[in-house]
Amino acid sequence: MESRYKILMAVAIGMIVGVVGSPAVHGHAKKKQVARVTQVRVTAKKVQGKTTKGAKVVVLTTKNRILGQGEATSKGAFTIKVRKNLKKATFKFKVTKKGYVSRTTVHKYKLPQKPVVTNPVAPEVEKPTSHPNNGQQLVTAPSGSKPVDQKTKKILIRWAKDKIADAEMNLQKANEALEELIKYQQNYFGDMTWYEEQLREKEVRLDGLNDQKDSDAYKRAKEDLEQARVTLAKVAEGYITYYKDYEEAHQLIAERQQELNSRKQDLANLLSEI
Repeated sequence: MESRYKILMAVAIGMIVGVVGSPAVHGHAKKKQVARVTQVRVTAKKVQGKTTKGAKVVVLTTKNRILGQGEATSKGAFTIKVRKNLKKATFKFKVTKKGYVSRTTVHKYKLPQKPVVTNPVAPEVEKPTSHPNNGQQLVTAPSGSKPVDQKTKKILIRWAKDKIADAEMNLQKANEALEELIKYQQNYFGDMTWYEEQLREKEVRLDGLNDQKDSDAYKRAKEDLEQARVTLAKVAEGYITYYKDYEEAHQLIAERQQELNSRKQDLANLLSEI
């Protein structure tokens, strides 16, 4: 009897240990999440990057429409052909792998940064008096300083011309930034009147329905109208930001043009004084 009791106790203890140690009690072990997408490079037809090796990578629009998909190599690198040019678009990556927690990240398009340019002041050069000196022409510098010879004059002129070239490049970049801004507005906002017309159509459709007789259709029409209002509000907000950036871009162009004119005047003054 005692032997039978010991056997039953051993079986009971084994069952308790099995239940306590069971994954059903403790839950699943914490899964590791797939790596964040890094080293992103976007071309007209492809998107490249790096994540967890062997992971499936899906490229999506911000509204979750699939643009392309592929698989990361043993080193985690991937190249995916996409259905549209994403060089100037915001889109998403969805990365999944069996045994891992998936990850969705957003890759945002950033407008070109405004060029940062230093504005050194051209040195003041006193009008020299030239005279022959052993066959070499020298320029008389201010009292107590060394004379300025032909080599120094060339250096000063080259310096002034380099500053003109820099100013011309800065002006060109400012104009290109404005063009990019205008293209961005046209591609992602379009004509605001179209959104307003969509809103009006949905208002008319809702007015023509009876919430008692056509409850389902009325509900759908009401939801469509609310969505149209939200969309129009976002577009209006985008236009406000665009106009602000547009004014800043024009102001930058005016500043770069003024800088170029100043550099040209510096060179003209230099040539007349040396």
